[in-house]
Amino acid sequence: VEETSAEEELRTVAEGAARMGAGDEIGAIGAWRAAVIADSGLLPAYLALVDTFLHLGQPGLALQVARSGAAALPTSVELRDRLQRLERR
Repeated sequence: VEETSAEEELRTVAEGAARMGAGDEIGAIGAWRAAVIADSGLLPAYLALVDTFLHLGQPGLALQVARSGAAALPTSVELRDRLQRLERR
């Protein structure tokens, strides 16, 4: 049975979460970046990237991801909120 593109993208998001849980922040970032490249509509991946970059002390990267996510998903309240908070810094 072939995996659909959506199933594969969600699996990539889950892989990022598993890597983050195991302490592999760089691996998690890679998985989430791959997910948003494959599908710019994956809100959980954008949110995870923003939060992880903030956790790593990289607010500039978090802001870049929040801007990209807000452009791709303009109706996302979560991304708009994060973007506004980052722009106020």
